[in-house]
Amino acid sequence: MATPYNATVAARTQAASYIKSNPAVLAQFTGSGGLTEELDLIIQHGRAAELANLGQSMATGVQLGETQVLHMDFATLQRSYKGVMAIVRAIRSALMREAADPSIIAAVEQVLENETPVHVKVVKGEDDKSIRSAMKRQSQEAIRAEIQKDATALLELTALTDRLAARGVTNERLTALRDSAIALIGQVDKSILSKAQRKEATAAESGAVRAQRQVWGGVYDILRRIDDEALAAYLKTATWK
Repeated sequence: MATPYNATVAARTQAASYIKSNPAVLAQFTGSGGLTEELDLIIQHGRAAELANLGQSMATGVQLGETQVLHMDFATLQRSYKGVMAIVRAIRSALMREAADPSIIAAVEQVLENETPVHVKVVKGEDDKSIRSAMKRQSQEAIRAEIQKDATALLELTALTDRLAARGVTNERLTALRDSAIALIGQVDKSILSKAQRKEATAAESGAVRAQRQVWGGVYDILRRIDDEALAAYLKTATWK
């Protein structure tokens, strides 16, 4: 049975990354008998599972090495974008507390709105009646285009430049985000992988998830004893199994 990449796998990767980035928490982990190599393995296997999961919707005919690079580029782009948008949401909250210019708040709301194209899907409801269902297209190309659009909008929204920079989102960072999105134009969502490629990607994903779970299970009791609220929050999603 395939073992898929999911929120639990992502939370374990994030927890290990958090511990490594926080000296005080890392000291608790190693002081209790944990090894940094174990954290590295949790992160490595988690990212491999994420890339393999993305790989099941990438283009036919792209060589495996090239595909892996493209998957990594796209995953990195999404992580960077999510970090920027988290800061934009924090700025929106601050603007609303300060009763700032409504036009500026409206411009921020526009950036935060998901404008990926809507498509209509007809499904069968009760008594076999057809129901039209509008759904967002969450294809990788649609996501890429949304990232490019939002990065460009934030660069043009000069009223936010200083607020963004104060939180680490400089014009240089936004320009890099926009240019990275532009660089992926035409490279995602070209077609569906062949049956053999999907089988290979599924096997790689399952193998990485199982490998991460094995390392995670071995150190879970150590992790539970660490006194840190942020880590405790990760553990609620990560679980033992």
